[in-house]
This record gives sequence, C-alpha cells and structure tokens, in this order.
Amino acid sequence: MAGSDAAGAAGDFSEPGDIAVRELTATHARTVGAWRYGGAWAVYDGRETELISAELGYHAIVETASGRFLGYFCLGAEARVPGLEEEAGVLDVGVRMSTIRAMKVTLV
Repeated sequence: MAGSDAAGAAGDFSEPGDIAVRELTATHARTVGAWRYGGAWAVYDGRETELISAELGYHAIVETASGRFLGYFCLGAEARVPGLEEEAGVLDVGVRMSTIRAMKVTLV
C-alpha cells in the first residue's frame, strides 16, 4: 500500500477498481477515526476512540490493485444497533465507507 491511496484519501475522486476483503489493520482503524462527513451526516464522523479491529470481527474493504482502503464491514452482534435485541433469522450487517466513497454511492 502506498501513499494516501492506501488510507482512502478524502481528496481522491477516482473510481475504485476491483475490490477485495482483507484483514483490518491498526492503520485502517486510525484512518476511520479521521473520517469527516460534514453537515447532517456529521453524526457518522469518525472518533479517535472508535473501537474497531480485526479481533472484534471487522474486515477491511480495499481496492485490489492499489490496496487503497475504501471502508469496512462487520457482522452479527458487533454490527447491531445499540439497544436492539438479536432477532432470530436476521444477520446484522454494519458497513462504513470512506467519506468520498459514501458520497458517490448510487443505489440501483
């Protein structure tokens, strides 16, 4: 992973290529703490105290060719909204994309 691309730089507007799931690293976790969405989306801003790690079940989403960090996901209890109970037959999924990637998502 080289330069700011590996960290999912906020100023990088290029389209990602193929993506892959990789082990979440401490560098990825620190990067998430610096993400800022702004405006009404500021509720999703990263916090330095955010506790995400591979040991807690988080996985990195990266661009295959460059290793650029695009976001992360987790499953199960770690993804569940605080205060909600587990529901039989439901898999809780948590996904978070870098600030630039989140602004470019188009739902089909």
